[in-house]
Amino acid sequence: MTALLDTHTILYLAIDPDKLGYQARQIVETEENNLIASITSLWEIAIKLRIGKLLLPLGLDDFWSETIEKARLSEIGVSKTTILRTLELDLSHRDPFDRFLAAQALELNIPFLSADSAVDPWGVQRIWH
Repeated sequence: MTALLDTHTILYLAIDPDKLGYQARQIVETEENNLIASITSLWEIAIKLRIGKLLLPLGLDDFWSETIEKARLSEIGVSKTTILRTLELDLSHRDPFDRFLAAQALELNIPFLSADSAVDPWGVQRIWH
């Protein structure tokens, strides 16, 4: 299975795996699965660090690199198609990072590992519990 990880899923995986939902944990623990981290999540983490909403045990560059390696994550960038896809999502949830990540999962037609049910109206296949 290929799945896109939400930003909080990446943070839980790296810092506190016990916070992962049961199904999400099963997916991340199965070595055959292709787990994807969007560069958008790196941007979101950087902003949270800058405004003081998040503390990390080491610098962001090292944290991101170590998390990608240890969790066997593939990293993907930003595409114009995904950005344009965000325009198709209703405004029921306005968090720009959630909008982008959900649009990315929809664009790639893959499940989204997230605890955030606010993305459900967009039709993303969200897996958590």
